[in-house]
Amino acid sequence: FPLIVELNFSKLIEAVAEGTDEHDEHVAEVIKQYLSDPKFEKLRNGLRSAEEVDQHQEEIDMLMKAVFPYPLRLNEIKAASVPWTNIVFHKSERFDNILKAAGPDFELVTRNMNQDNAYIFGCSMILMSHYEYRIDFKRPFYFDIPTADGTMRHYRIAFNGDFMEVVPTEKAIPITDEDVEILIDNYDNVEIWKEKFPPNSYIFRGFGLANMIDVTLDEAISDIKMDFISRKSDSFLNVQENVRKLFGNKNLDLGFTLYDSNQKVFKSIPDPIVPSIMLGDQIESPRKEALCCYLDKELLDDHRTVAISNLEKYGEKSDHNLFYQRLTSKDYLSYICAPLLDGDRVLGILELGSTDKLFLNTINANKLDDLVPIISVVMKRAEEDHKNMLEVIIQEECTSIHPSVAWRFEEEAERFFRDKMKKNEPVFSDLVFEDVYPLYGQVDIRGSSDARNLAIKNDLLDQLGAAEKVIDLAVEQQNLPIFKELIYRLDQYKFKLSEGLSAGADQQVLDFLRSDVYPVFAHLKDKDEHLENAVNEYMNMLDSDLKMIYNERRNYNESVNIINRHLASHLDKRADEAQAMFPHFFERYKTDGVEYNMYIGQSIVNDRAFDPIYLHNLKLWQLTTMVELEYEFQKIKSGLKTPLEVASLILAYTTPLSIRFRVDEKQFDVDGAYNARYEIVKKRIDQAYIKGTSERLTQPGKLSIV
Repeated sequence: FPLIVELNFSKLIEAVAEGTDEHDEHVAEVIKQYLSDPKFEKLRNGLRSAEEVDQHQEEIDMLMKAVFPYPLRLNEIKAASVPWTNIVFHKSERFDNILKAAGPDFELVTRNMNQDNAYIFGCSMILMSHYEYRIDFKRPFYFDIPTADGTMRHYRIAFNGDFMEVVPTEKAIPITDEDVEILIDNYDNVEIWKEKFPPNSYIFRGFGLANMIDVTLDEAISDIKMDFISRKSDSFLNVQENVRKLFGNKNLDLGFTLYDSNQKVFKSIPDPIVPSIMLGDQIESPRKEALCCYLDKELLDDHRTVAISNLEKYGEKSDHNLFYQRLTSKDYLSYICAPLLDGDRVLGILELGSTDKLFLNTINANKLDDLVPIISVVMKRAEEDHKNMLEVIIQEECTSIHPSVAWRFEEEAERFFRDKMKKNEPVFSDLVFEDVYPLYGQVDIRGSSDARNLAIKNDLLDQLGAAEKVIDLAVEQQNLPIFKELIYRLDQYKFKLSEGLSAGADQQVLDFLRSDVYPVFAHLKDKDEHLENAVNEYMNMLDSDLKMIYNERRNYNESVNIINRHLASHLDKRADEAQAMFPHFFERYKTDGVEYNMYIGQSIVNDRAFDPIYLHNLKLWQLTTMVELEYEFQKIKSGLKTPLEVASLILAYTTPLSIRFRVDEKQFDVDGAYNARYEIVKKRIDQAYIKGTSERLTQPGKLSIV
């Protein structure tokens, strides 16, 4: 350390000896009598160890009465200490009680002062005190001291240096203006400071008075603001802990509820960590159901904070409404809610709930006045971020601007924005990527149309057969010609379906059932209990939404969806790996199976050099990935409710072409008539036959490469 620290009371003794104003005259007179005692001579000369301090504690305590007024002993948080040490040789009674509550193992340490900071701080004091340079090194310092129940409280230190002086030793190096210029430009380089102020080159004589102010509430508010701004994963838990510190209650819960002013609905935040106290376990609730008339008016119309100190009494007055039930189901007995505003629009509700009756009330509700404005700003920003996130999801899921070409869109958007700012008429131009190599592949569900038609036919036959059973039962009870005529027509539809599914056949069958059969069913239900049961059994066989038998088609659709999801998921993972090899454009589609387009070339990238080796690498990736997709299908094949097969295809196109993002159509397409043949070939080859045979080009269990 640059300073040899010596506890010395000469300045204080001189000040007392010179006399004081009339208010301190009696105290000064008493102290003067004590100062004549030879014991005080050692205090004038200085103490250099903790042991010496202990030996003269009685004299020190007497001397400190001049700066520690007795009437303020329980009010002031004050200590006399040796700077840059942990020696506190006199303290006010209140500070002593605070340290005792912290426990015997607690060590008083300045929060934001490390070894290097302390060294430079000592040097700065030498410049100020001995050389009289005006160096602004002041900064706030803090003590963090726990209470008996473990709550951490924070104290800002105001340091008084009236009773100290700095004198050089023989080791001191004279400081020049040039030295000061170097030092003030190198605060973070402790070695330079040590060079100008060697260890033990000055003597510090005196002591310091530290007055402390409890800033726990200020720090809690500041920390809450910072936690909201940081938006880290544990921000809410930190905010809740600081709110508990602000209110001095560990049983306090924090909640937030969003308000949609357009739909007039309260909603919980889509984050399981952030609860809504007023909604409980509900995701959302209409405004009229969520609040009573009083709360509705106070919060949403008058924009006032409301405190309910006694929820039991509120429940009696409100007839134990739904709002009361949700709060008391979590054992809350007092509650505060405050509207979060964007102008006159309510964004949401800040909530506090306590299991202690009367704890939350209109008095401590005022503590939220400093928080509500900043939380409202954060809530507004979160609302905008949420909208941006939805736009990103829509863009990713619907507009397919691939990250590999996003830079080109950003350039065009920047040009568009600048034209708009210049009051020009901006136009977002088509984007062309020239000389790119296309790669195409597909894994198609073979015979999907036939399988779909078979499923439709079987469901219709089952429905016609079920309807015919009801009519047969009616004929047994009453042999009317109309029933036989319906049976004949049902058989005709069944015969047509058995020969094949024609276009619109399903709609024809459903129209016939609705117009001719169901009115008869309605009559039969009123006629006989057995017929009523038969009609109900038929109706229960129908899908509740489509009003038709949907078993085979459901199995088919589920099977197709399973294949698409499984293959698309695997393809997306492999596509991410390929993207890491070299950036390229990639788009994937789900049809009856999956298919994808890839384009690679220099115009796709803006920060790397393209080489044909990356194209060859991507082709090898394409080949191995297609084999993997076939293997993935074989793994799920046995679990499909409708037996299906897939056939794989790669189009190996060797000529580079240009692709264009067409702004009017919001999609990529090949550019120019010459390149259009690529798209034509791509759309036709999976339907092709091997020349001179009736054998399809694409076949289950085989990979076809064209």
